[in-house]
Amino acid sequence: MTSASEQRIEPQSGWRGPRAGLPRPLRLGRKALIRIYASPHPRRLVPVRVAFQLIDAYARYSRRVRTRQYKDYLRYHRALLRYTPLAGQEEDVAERAIAEYWQCSELFWRPWLMHRGEIDGFEYFRSARAAERGVVAVFPHFGIPYAQFPIMRRHGIDAWVSAAPHHYDGTMQGYDGMYSRHGRSYVDLLGPGRGIPRFGGSRTFSHLAELLRDDAATVSVTFDSVGSMPTPFMGRKPGLVSGPSRLARETDAMVVPFVIRRRGALPILTFAPPLDPRDFEDPTALQEAIAAIMERWALELPEAVWALEQQPGGPPLIKGPKLDAAPA
Repeated sequence: MTSASEQRIEPQSGWRGPRAGLPRPLRLGRKALIRIYASPHPRRLVPVRVAFQLIDAYARYSRRVRTRQYKDYLRYHRALLRYTPLAGQEEDVAERAIAEYWQCSELFWRPWLMHRGEIDGFEYFRSARAAERGVVAVFPHFGIPYAQFPIMRRHGIDAWVSAAPHHYDGTMQGYDGMYSRHGRSYVDLLGPGRGIPRFGGSRTFSHLAELLRDDAATVSVTFDSVGSMPTPFMGRKPGLVSGPSRLARETDAMVVPFVIRRRGALPILTFAPPLDPRDFEDPTALQEAIAAIMERWALELPEAVWALEQQPGGPPLIKGPKLDAAPA
């Protein structure tokens, strides 16, 4: 069960949500500021280093006065870290998360920086491809996941991606809509038809499985979207998507987890060593091995673990029961 404080974080209820109660002039001014913010062009006038310094100052201020964003992040990270060795550090993590969010956003809205991204652990991906089988490249929504697309294009990784439907159905409005459309421009860097909308049901799974089985393709899929597979993560067992482990098991594809981090203003795609589904008894065991890698990355940089509050039911990583204590 989740506590009342965890349940408060719901889609569109937080600091980014609509401001219907504002007077009309303030609402119009807010929309104008959002349009200016969500444009790459003004950023040519502000060096990214200066922007990062201003963001660091804002994060400190946000903690001091306890802004709405800080309070939302504090609730989320308190829940996320509750059953981990980092429990009790949520005040510091929430402050750093504000800085991380806005600094990642600065890179997102500066495509000339997103296109400069590099790869760590490229040898792990190459070793998986050397098996001459498909590759399930599985990533979490940590850091700057959209940077994977310009990085893959720059470094010659031929891939498909299972993409969220909001990139294609136009349902998001306001800032989230602008963010979604700009994100689609990054997805499209993989090439025409390489973004496969994740509309649910078996159609998307079948399409990805066919690419893996028949073409030995590389497909990029998410780890931390809400789903039906109980997955041990950060001391809980949230229900997450089963796609990565099921795809690999059913198509005999290699699994290569990866995450996107910032190194200053440079996005870095980091591959982990590949996992061979032949080494695991079933999809559950493979899912647990993937989750262990994701948890290590989350504990290394918890401020970059995003809440995904627009997922059905709210942030998926803080849902689910506490893991049973390990036997003595």
